[in-house]
Amino acid sequence: MPGDRPAALEDVLARPLPELDLVTVSERLKRESPELAELQFDVEQARAAVDRASVGRVPNITALAGVQHDNSTQDNIANVQVSIPLPVFDRNQGAIAQACGNLSAAQAALQARELALDQQLSLAIRDYRTARERVTKYSSKILPAARETLDMISTGYQQGQLDYVQVLTVQQTYAAKNLSYLQDLETAWKEWAEIDGLLVGDLGQSSIDRTAQRPENAMDRQK
Repeated sequence: MPGDRPAALEDVLARPLPELDLVTVSERLKRESPELAELQFDVEQARAAVDRASVGRVPNITALAGVQHDNSTQDNIANVQVSIPLPVFDRNQGAIAQACGNLSAAQAALQARELALDQQLSLAIRDYRTARERVTKYSSKILPAARETLDMISTGYQQGQLDYVQVLTVQQTYAAKNLSYLQDLETAWKEWAEIDGLLVGDLGQSSIDRTAQRPENAMDRQK
């Protein structure tokens, strides 16, 4: 398009990795996870069934009232009937026991899934923090120092003070450090994506900070 200026592309690898706190993310996971919400609904449904079965021990009272007119005597007759079954043998104990068993099973399923998600989350955050620390170390110390060494060796080679083998060795070292940096960066984003996936709702919207987006593939940077 004539007259259009080229736009600068954003360096996605320069985006800072989000800071994640285990306690905060775990609380959000238990509060906002659709899977846990479904299991919690099963628990509430089972608890309501227990309440209904417990109420069933008390029999219903049936009342009947009526008014009649006797045409032969011209009298009005009113009657009231009240009946209540006596639960001598049936106290709904079978239904109550079954409902309590279903409630215990639903609670156990919820607790087991919460424990499994906590363990998965703890491992993911541990690996994420490790990779994040390595990325920070590479970007702030290792890569700048390696780049400075490469520049010094290149300058010495251009001035005829060093041979090309020395330059090639330093270039290989610098490339290897960049590769390690990209691998750690990719690992960090993958772990972040796993943690982020645990908190995604039915609409595909994450409940953690979306200010930083995961790159498609950090290894593409080395090309």
